[in-house]
Amino acid sequence: MNHRTIITIFIITVIFITGCSTIPKVDQNQLAIGNGSVIDGKTVKINYRIRQHYWKEGFVHSIGQRPEPEEIETKDYDAERELKSGIILADMEINLGTRQILQRFEPVLERALRAAGAQLDNDNHTYSLIAELCFGPTPAPAYSVYELGKSVGVSLMTLGLGPKKYELHNDYTLKLCLTEHATGNVIKQHEYVADDSYLHNIHSLDIGAHKRSIEAACDLFEDSLEGFLTDFFSNL
Repeated sequence: MNHRTIITIFIITVIFITGCSTIPKVDQNQLAIGNGSVIDGKTVKINYRIRQHYWKEGFVHSIGQRPEPEEIETKDYDAERELKSGIILADMEINLGTRQILQRFEPVLERALRAAGAQLDNDNHTYSLIAELCFGPTPAPAYSVYELGKSVGVSLMTLGLGPKKYELHNDYTLKLCLTEHATGNVIKQHEYVADDSYLHNIHSLDIGAHKRSIEAACDLFEDSLEGFLTDFFSNL
């Protein structure tokens, strides 16, 4: 096999591997909520709750491990206890953007209510909506995992031209309860569970890969949240 053939094979291999290195776009729901529900034209107050599971002291655990009920305690989210971004564990790095992600929670809920025809009013409201987001023990409802081992392997095969490999994770529950303010009667309540993951590649020469991986996790969280809200308000 001559040198030209070897070079050609190498170039084709690099193109094949790096061809998947563009950042995948998470499909965004458009909050396609039809009119005609019980809140259409009514006023609604939103009560936000953010809760987090914490490991109890004395329990040995690893990132992504599913806890038993007796191993955790659930408290109101405390931003001061948020772990630093870039936690390295074995051959992966957990990129957290908890604050950035949680900043999308309230705006998405407000958009969903408006899409359902409701008006937001904290003082004179016909209905109340309790929206409780709970996540943990991993300290973010969505996050990205940088696969160090896999990325280094691809980098060696492609002389540094291969993509950085990430995995995006959703890991949270959303409880929604709509009540009539005057009587306290429950109109509808439901609990949604987000537990999914997606492969995510970023080009090796992208110096903003860390930031972009967190942004992608934010988009994943927002997309799933919109899907849950669309389902909830479309079936009132």
